Amino acid sequence: MSNLYIGIAGVATSGKDTYYSLLNEVCSEFFSRKVIRFALADNLKKDLADFLFEKYSVDIYDCSASDKSRVRHELVKYAKGMRFASNGRYWIVRLKADISNYLKQPSYSESDIFCITDIRHFEYERDEVPWIKKENNGVLVYVEKIFPDGSVCKPANDDESKNDPLLRKHADFTISWRHGDSRENLKNIVKKQVECFVQQGILSYHGTP
Repeated sequence: MSNLYIGIAGVATSGKDTYYSLLNEVCSEFFSRKVIRFALADNLKKDLADFLFEKYSVDIYDCSASDKSRVRHELVKYAKGMRFASNGRYWIVRLKADISNYLKQPSYSESDIFCITDIRHFEYERDEVPWIKKENNGVLVYVEKIFPDGSVCKPANDDESKNDPLLRKHADFTISWRHGDSRENLKNIVKKQVECFVQQGILSYHGTP
């Protein structure tokens, strides 16, 4: 048995972390599976945390949406530079090391679902999308948020604008939910999608392959 990889894509504030949280609840309650969170940006934050606090007085681990917006350009610039120097592999390699460390933990199980909450790029041949879908035989879920006026949450910067169409195109599943909807309704949406995973043989009950 190999661990199922689920990558989550979507523009900033579309609800990627919310999707992970609900996926974790649904898989635990109805499918007896643990969902383990990983994120490419965790190491990015680790690298820049001291710099952002010293220059902007922003604690990147505990900041408001407005404060994160103030420093987003620094995160994007540094992340982009490291991606360029490695043909898109730098943050993937860092994350693979985190996953390898988790595999050594007593809590690890072969039935665990690995959820990567921030798949953002498909610019290089071996970028984040093919890493999820080809290298790990995983699935990509695209999350979009719809506002009361019917408009869709837009990309936060040029980097997102460039990659968003490709992420949408290569997603295996799309989740659309309305801004301000109740957590119960959102959870039902995620549960229906997970049931599609089961119907398509991507996921099964009780930790079996």
